[in-house]
Amino acid sequence: MVVIQTMREYAWKENRFWILFPNCIAVLLAEPIIDWVKHAFITRFNDIPIDVYKDFTTSLAYELAETKQKFAPTDHSDIVARKMSFTPIPLSVLVIRIILQATRWTEVSDFIVLFFLWLAFFSVKVLSTFISWKFM
Repeated sequence: MVVIQTMREYAWKENRFWILFPNCIAVLLAEPIIDWVKHAFITRFNDIPIDVYKDFTTSLAYELAETKQKFAPTDHSDIVARKMSFTPIPLSVLVIRIILQATRWTEVSDFIVLFFLWLAFFSVKVLSTFISWKFM
């Protein structure tokens, strides 16, 4: 989202993107290292055993497998999202707002592209649901 907003400020010029690109790669590579150090400090100074992560992974995997049963009450992503206290709606609204502000919606072709993008996402969701039902 930061790249989209920055590119909007530079009028979507490609040469500005290639100046910004190494910084994006640096952030993407540094993020796992920062998370690892953060979790190392949390577990070290709070006397949390490292096996907690294995137990948490096992618990999430069990709940994900449980939702794949034939008579599961909810979608598999819903249970995992609730367990991790992740609510995707505010994040989705933020992404949509940033994209709408960063782009101009003046031509009919813009809305056609948006419709086909939505159709692609919807078809992937329907296809994944169909495949999960078929192989249960």
